[in-house]
Amino acid sequence: MEEPVPPENLAALKKAADAIAPLGIPVATGERLHSIYEFRELFECQAAAALHLAAATPNFKIQEHFNLFAEDWHKRRPNA
Repeated sequence: MEEPVPPENLAALKKAADAIAPLGIPVATGERLHSIYEFRELFECQAAAALHLAAATPNFKIQEHFNLFAEDWHKRRPNA
């Protein structure tokens, strides 16, 4: 399950992850966290079962790309 609660509410994420984990469903989070400090808080409260590899990669920049944020030339491409 991806991002079951808003990223700023780590207490709710911990509660959701604890309820979801016994079902054998991994919980992914972190795509809306932007600094190592936010990830540190997440790790400290042990609130998610699975986190993005990007959190552990110092020179990582972008995990996903949304066409909504793409350059104009990219938006004009078919199937972009």
